[in-house]
Amino acid sequence: MLLGYALFGTFSPGEAPVDLFLKYALFPGVGEEIIYRGFLFGLLFRFAGWGFIPASLLCAISFGVAHMWQGSSPAETAGIVAITAVGAVWFSWLYIEWGNNLFVPITFHVLMNEWWQLFEISETALGGGVGNIFRFTTIGLSVVVTLMMAKRQGGSRLKGRWLLSR
Repeated sequence: MLLGYALFGTFSPGEAPVDLFLKYALFPGVGEEIIYRGFLFGLLFRFAGWGFIPASLLCAISFGVAHMWQGSSPAETAGIVAITAVGAVWFSWLYIEWGNNLFVPITFHVLMNEWWQLFEISETALGGGVGNIFRFTTIGLSVVVTLMMAKRQGGSRLKGRWLLSR
């Protein structure tokens, strides 16, 4: 994502890079992952016995709705809710596949927020064609690496009934 945004975006941090990192990347990325993945998803999936799909979807909807303020029209708002909800499912999956390690989704969340803020790709989280190409390439690469890691460790942690109920 960094490479793509650096090549096709315009470097425009808009404020001091340290302030930008803290305000738009580190604090939101860490805070949201602790609340939505570590607490809400972790509580439902790991402790309440919900399956991955219902637990991640409930978290995804709440995560998406929490970002709806970024939209300036109903269509844009719906798109932002949808794309952030997809990201929430991906973050939940990473969290489980990496052994309930919250550091993995936190790292992706913080770095993706940072690149989004440093390079002018789009004004909102919805993104545009170029921004989303690199966003989904990053997601795709993380899925491939995670599946390769899972294969070496005996397979995915989300097998069979875990997808629907535990």
